[in-house]
Amino acid sequence: MWILPRLELRSGEFRRLFDQLSSFHQEILCLNISSALSGTYQAACAAARHGGSGKAQVFDTRNAAAGEALIILDAAEAAQAGQSAAQIIQRSSEMRSRTTTFALITDASYGARGGRLPRWLVPITRVFRMSLIISSNAAGKIEPRGVLWGRRALPERFAAWALRQVEPGAALKVIVGHCDAGDAAKRLAYAVQANARHVIAACHLVEAGTGIGAHAGPGSLVLGVQRCLA
Repeated sequence: MWILPRLELRSGEFRRLFDQLSSFHQEILCLNISSALSGTYQAACAAARHGGSGKAQVFDTRNAAAGEALIILDAAEAAQAGQSAAQIIQRSSEMRSRTTTFALITDASYGARGGRLPRWLVPITRVFRMSLIISSNAAGKIEPRGVLWGRRALPERFAAWALRQVEPGAALKVIVGHCDAGDAAKRLAYAVQANARHVIAACHLVEAGTGIGAHAGPGSLVLGVQRCLA
């Protein structure tokens, strides 16, 4: 089986890729960024209907960035363990409900330029020194969830806020991403591991992609949290 992580491709490009992979693999599973945030999922679905010799299946992670990556990593581990595409889709559906992406945005101007945030919000956040917290919801949309005031201990307070949103009990897998804020990301990763009411099964520290950087801006932090299966 071939596990295909989300790519920013047009339908024709997906179809050519599916056709190529179908020559070497019996099953192709393409996991995508939330369909509520991008047309990539629809493009992949159209390609799967007409290409790949009927071997390609497409899955909507209803997440982005770090949360999406956690679902893809779990699917890849399941594939390595010998699970079929149908089994992985069933598993990923459950993991999707156990995975959330949080982000801390310190400069709202980047989101306003891209139309993701209202422009009137920018001067308010600057005057009151507000950092916005956004996260994915069950429908795969990104929505505002709260604010942190001031600049003191932002990574630590963001970790405490995010962990309060996660049900206690299950072990967690975590990805911390950052936009040119490596030191703050290290502090966030440490705070999550030090203060979680859970066992931390894995914690990865990565640089965020260019898409996140363009919409969230330098200094932003991303936190993907996934509750492991028992």
